[in-house]
Amino acid sequence: MPKSTEIRLTFSESITACLTGAMRHLESIYKKRQPRFPEKYPGQLLLNHIHGAAAECAYAKYADKYWGSHVNRFHKPDVGCVEVRFSNTGALKIRPDEEGWVVLISGSFPNFIFGGAIHAEKGKRAEWLKDPGGWGAPAYFIPQPELQQEIPDVRT
Repeated sequence: MPKSTEIRLTFSESITACLTGAMRHLESIYKKRQPRFPEKYPGQLLLNHIHGAAAECAYAKYADKYWGSHVNRFHKPDVGCVEVRFSNTGALKIRPDEEGWVVLISGSFPNFIFGGAIHAEKGKRAEWLKDPGGWGAPAYFIPQPELQQEIPDVRT
């Protein structure tokens, strides 16, 4: 297991993550997919796609797992059997329909941080269920101190 929670992406890894995020964003535009939540500022959705891809790349590097830089792959694990979430809010979001391991990655290019992991079922506590934007899509927001600090023990 890695000794530090810090993950520094190389220039090449950062470019791959940025291109993957941009491809995800452009595909959603050209396929006319409607975003789940409206943009708060211009370019937010593109940045969300890029940060999500960077988080997946960072976690894969940290866990020494393969990352396929997938596009158009919904509701399937991002790295092996693990769902990866990017957030700098100090909380990990889990949707009510999710199962399996979910990890939190935070930070900014090129430095990211493994914030912890939780099995989705353990994260579905009533006190963590919130709908902060009032969009009618409540989710569980697990505070970072509640996350385990070890990489999930998964076999794939």
